[in-house]
Amino acid sequence: MSESPNTAPAPEVPNVYEHVQARVAFAEAYGSGERIPFRSKLEARWARLFSRLGTPWLYEPYTFPLPTGRRYTPDFRVETPEGIVWVEVKPLPEALLAVEFRLYAFARLLADTQPGARLVSLAMERPGFSVEPTALLVWQGDGVTPLAPADARRLFSGEAAREIHDEEPGRYADYVEELVAGLMHEDPADVPLGEHLFASAVANGADFDAMRVAYFSHDPHSRFTFAQAWRPTTHESKQD
Repeated sequence: MSESPNTAPAPEVPNVYEHVQARVAFAEAYGSGERIPFRSKLEARWARLFSRLGTPWLYEPYTFPLPTGRRYTPDFRVETPEGIVWVEVKPLPEALLAVEFRLYAFARLLADTQPGARLVSLAMERPGFSVEPTALLVWQGDGVTPLAPADARRLFSGEAAREIHDEEPGRYADYVEELVAGLMHEDPADVPLGEHLFASAVANGADFDAMRVAYFSHDPHSRFTFAQAWRPTTHESKQD
């Protein structure tokens, strides 16, 4: 049976979160609650944002040998509705210069081995979808293409969140900014991730139509009520 175009080739060096002493922040793994150590608070906050947008992710899952003889470890493997996206996170665009040639080489490797996958860099001081033209880039083997903030916001949203994005993109953008503001008040070195606002709620039996009504309610206090609505269902299923 042929491999899926988004299936990663067998890595030479799989990463299993060793060297915990070098990790300074934590987030809960998507879907399992496993406490994952990160090298930076910025990466941990991106993981939390992916989870809260209902998008599964893995942190540094593979180290790839490159045709140039060097190796490259993407920060994230993100499963979007459009396919696999490999992500490089940096605090500012200038920091990409240190890994520029590895990113080009990895983009060429993807074109040969995972033609349905993409490589995206997120270079900004906090998670979110900046309007800075070099903050969001799609990498190809011979160049880069800027990714519009609205396109990036949709790309990294899960199926349920996308429905809201497509119906009310302006309000959804405000909602994502509220999520980011909340993340910046959390200390990823200590605070657990919390519930995934969309995917987990739907998976645990929440009424998505009721979630949409709660989100778009004119009452600001009811905006997040859908994040709590599924908790009784969760507790019941655990008792069973």
